[in-house]
Amino acid sequence: MNTRLTYEVDAEGCGAYLVHHFAKRNKHLWIKCGKADDAKKRLAQHFTNDYNGEAESGIVIGWYPCKNEDHALAMEGVIRNHFKQKGHAIKGKDRFPTLHEVTEEDFAELNRKAEILATLF
Repeated sequence: MNTRLTYEVDAEGCGAYLVHHFAKRNKHLWIKCGKADDAKKRLAQHFTNDYNGEAESGIVIGWYPCKNEDHALAMEGVIRNHFKQKGHAIKGKDRFPTLHEVTEEDFAELNRKAEILATLF
């Protein structure tokens, strides 16, 4: 179990996620969207491979269960597009340093889009 990562939502199996990453002293780094075939394994990699030395901790704030890898990739794109359309700067292909909070309205819209997307898979 990764003690540097906490979960506000259940994240297991295949899906797309939102994680709020922090540097030392809980300093905001970014909110990251991504996809995972195995959520627990992929999210742990944020601290061992991807952002080792940058991110000290993280909170999984959003999880969208998906039917397969293609579905998860599509949902990741939906999430990315949602925040890009709202004008948030993007670092790399999946991190939003200017996004400090995902609002209830954001989650409602993403949930609606996730339901629609699921009908295609």
